[in-house]
Amino acid sequence: MSGFWKKQLQTMKNSKTILGAFGICALILLLWRPAGNRAIGSNSNDTSVAASYKNEFGEKSFWAVHSHITRTDPADNEFASRERTLRVAKKLGINFVRTGFIWRDIQPEPNRWQWAKFDSVVLSARQQQVYLLGVLHAPPSWAFPAHEHLNEWAMFVDSVVTRYGDEVTDWEIWNEPNIGKFWPKTAPVERYFDLVKRSYQIIKRKRPGATVVLGGMANQPSAFIFWERLVELGVADYCDAVAYHPYGVVGEELAPILQRIRGIFSTPRSSPKAIWITEYGWGAWRHPLHPALSNALTQVLHYCFEQELKIKQPPAILVLDDGYTAETEICDLYEPLRQQIETFGWRIDLVDIEALLKFLQTTMQPGRQNVVMVSTNQLPGELVEPLIDFVQRGGSVVALGGAPFPKYTARLNIVWSRGQGEEDAPEWMNRTLRNFNMPANAPANHFLRDPKAPQAVRYVPLLSANRQGQALGDVAALFDYQGEKKGALIAFTNSLTIKSTKRSVTYHEQAIAILKTALVYWLEGGRHFFIYEFRDQERNTKDKFYGLVEKDFRLKDAAQAMTWLQQQLGVGAVVRSKNYFNDGAIIELENSESERYVVTWGREAAASF
Repeated sequence: MSGFWKKQLQTMKNSKTILGAFGICALILLLWRPAGNRAIGSNSNDTSVAASYKNEFGEKSFWAVHSHITRTDPADNEFASRERTLRVAKKLGINFVRTGFIWRDIQPEPNRWQWAKFDSVVLSARQQQVYLLGVLHAPPSWAFPAHEHLNEWAMFVDSVVTRYGDEVTDWEIWNEPNIGKFWPKTAPVERYFDLVKRSYQIIKRKRPGATVVLGGMANQPSAFIFWERLVELGVADYCDAVAYHPYGVVGEELAPILQRIRGIFSTPRSSPKAIWITEYGWGAWRHPLHPALSNALTQVLHYCFEQELKIKQPPAILVLDDGYTAETEICDLYEPLRQQIETFGWRIDLVDIEALLKFLQTTMQPGRQNVVMVSTNQLPGELVEPLIDFVQRGGSVVALGGAPFPKYTARLNIVWSRGQGEEDAPEWMNRTLRNFNMPANAPANHFLRDPKAPQAVRYVPLLSANRQGQALGDVAALFDYQGEKKGALIAFTNSLTIKSTKRSVTYHEQAIAILKTALVYWLEGGRHFFIYEFRDQERNTKDKFYGLVEKDFRLKDAAQAMTWLQQQLGVGAVVRSKNYFNDGAIIELENSESERYVVTWGREAAASF
């Protein structure tokens, strides 16, 4: 577990409060038992397959993930790592994985069926005691568009369910049919209804105990138009659950949307439909430093070292290669900065975590400033205490992505927005940054000082932002410690190295968004929350940093927080009260040991009790 979550665990033990950065999930007890030895495609006549698997695998977990483990794309072959993916997911308490049963891969030609890859995936899932939610979609070229080849589609569905019906008990019919990327815009809703109806009838005839999920709708206005028309056509008779992909929705924003969906599917002749979130995620990734921004950062550092810290000898700067991106992107991120910094005679080196730990333990060189630069405020736990000790002994930390000391994180998350007053923090930075300057009297954000125990610290604003002449606040500052800590922290807002899109954030912000939204989904009666996706991939830029774990399976904050919260609350958490308000929530929960917790968040600050 990272240092951040360890610190917050201690906070909870002390105060029985969950700070506003967090969300909580429903906890599902997983009863693991050895799986049976049936062969893939054995076509058992047992119609209670779902009950049988429940006895073997336990209940399906609330937390679930989407993973492309049936993909063999040369650029991103997740099939090759399927066993490790399923094994790591299981260790995190996840026993429900969504993946594609792709028509064009299974039946590339009318008379040619390719089952080997999917046989392997289903077998691996069984061995790891993980349920699969199979997404049936993506027609081959010879059967495109699918709505004009319904007989061929029906044969495909029949073949897949006949082969895997004993192992896969949940099927989602298509993916995001309300957008043109997956379903032709020119195809009327009626044709999708026909496809769903045929699929449902086949699946239920083959496996009456299976769950049929209506294809997950993308979070666009067209989703409601689609749903309303489908209900008019009678789709409620041909699905057991409704899937939704609420990308861009956070926390309490989800509650009214779920209520609206339930309203659409509440028909006199139909039983209520469960709403499954079969995709939700936020990408956590950086964009390369623009040369102009790099130049501004270099000027800030030069001013800070020479004018404020009075460094007499050129500093030695070590940059942590945090494993965030590929080698070329590391170059793109740092190269302009490296070139400009070296013009001052400074040395800058990219090092791995082992080399950095060794450096942090060395004796300070008299008269020479030792500097460590990190590009994200999400650091491995083993680095936190050594970095703090490094500052206490006189070293300096340059934090391009926000201050990296986890025990201050709850306060850090709100200070920049409080200082500059923008309503849409923390994403304001990239949209509004203009005209770099170093004001002598800029308002100070003393966010590394405990207001109850003031410390000797000299705060120097280094960089401010303004929009059309209106000051927005400090975006870089020096904290020169003169008490317990003898070194300095040079902190920039976390937006400086983060891609400026609504769903591209730091690891910590990714965790916050996922956990808050999952909590609200659970509070509103949700059953399964599928995070897109399990592992960072390299297939395309847009999706490559959505994972709960990195490419090499290192856990991100969201995965660690998810696990920690499950452990902290235990089994059987109940809701004592909930109150959603504009941009926030206050929720009281009680675990099985009668311990009560308050979960709260809001725009201005996190609360503590």
